[in-house]
Amino acid sequence: MNRTEIELCAITGTWKGTPLKEVNILKIVDRTEIKDFLTVVNLHNAEVLDDMWDVTVAKKMLGEIGIKCE
Repeated sequence: MNRTEIELCAITGTWKGTPLKEVNILKIVDRTEIKDFLTVVNLHNAEVLDDMWDVTVAKKMLGEIGIKCE
């Protein structure tokens, strides 16, 4: 994928038309695609956290995935 495609996927929260939460990463076998997928997920997560004004919401989301915030 090129940079524009990666950014578009991150903004929309999709991977080749599929919502990120529905992607089965075990079906991605090409190392370059895995790297691109992880980049999309990380960028999408950063976008979601950047859009939130209330820090407690971000702390709650991080807590749900196992990251404790003080």
